[in-house]
Amino acid sequence: MRLLLVRHGETIENQQGLVYGHLPGVLSARGNRQILQLAETLRAEQIDSIYSSDLARCIDTAAPIINFHPKAKVRYWDLLREQDQGSYVGQLVKDVDWINLPSDVESPEQVCQRAREFISFAIDHHSEETVLLVVHRRFNNYLINVLLNRPSAYLDSQQMMYNAALSTFLISNNQVELEALNDVFHLAENTEGVS
Repeated sequence: MRLLLVRHGETIENQQGLVYGHLPGVLSARGNRQILQLAETLRAEQIDSIYSSDLARCIDTAAPIINFHPKAKVRYWDLLREQDQGSYVGQLVKDVDWINLPSDVESPEQVCQRAREFISFAIDHHSEETVLLVVHRRFNNYLINVLLNRPSAYLDSQQMMYNAALSTFLISNNQVELEALNDVFHLAENTEGVS
């Protein structure tokens, strides 16, 4: 299986530096430009199946890609939602403690378990296909941890994906090969300061 892993385009909430977890999120003007550039980059790819979080920011990111791949099977799935950030929602990202999580915030291990469930499902149903996955920053990070056999709470600034970034993996015979990580070359705008 070839897995194309995408983070949604920039949102107004990203611009404001807010934690917004399971809230829908609204793409910013920059985010709308990003997703069009991303869709154009993926236009020539042979994509068999597209999976997206069922939150609006991911559905909106997937839409122009789907337009270029009308034969791809599409599923919007709550399994792929961002980490449930409980009482942190609405707070500034810089003001929350990501190490000592309150009990109402989904733990890294819980998110990794959802990521494992998706990977297992995808391998079982799409082992010979190219699958596009449109999800969120923290979910992406935990999914990458699972794919690369890293601890669930491992955070690497290189794998904390920029908005509309693309990471690519080949998965075959229980082996994972990383082709690209956090690729933003398709974006015309500088990614500095993007959250």
